[in-house]
Amino acid sequence: ACIALDGWLVPVEQSIIKRGLTVPFLYMGRTHWDNPVNYENLDTLIAASTASAEKLILDGTKHFDYSDTPQFNTTSSKFGISGTMDLDELRILLNSRIVSFFELNLQ
Repeated sequence: ACIALDGWLVPVEQSIIKRGLTVPFLYMGRTHWDNPVNYENLDTLIAASTASAEKLILDGTKHFDYSDTPQFNTTSSKFGISGTMDLDELRILLNSRIVSFFELNLQ
């Protein structure tokens, strides 16, 4: 099983993207990347995957929201490196989705 937290798929070789994944996959990320190729690659990867694959887009998040940065440094939003989603809501959502994904796919 594999989870990508706002992963960057642009450098992944096209042969891998077009082949898809054979293990369950969950992608959680922000609504927009400056380079549209990232989500084009992700959509192709998901469509080609033979195992379950899901893309969960979280409004009001930025890349650093998928790390511990905003949880330990509340000024991160003032510097523009974290989004507007409530930190408690984000932490609960990420934790619950990650745990439930692995419980479903690793047992």
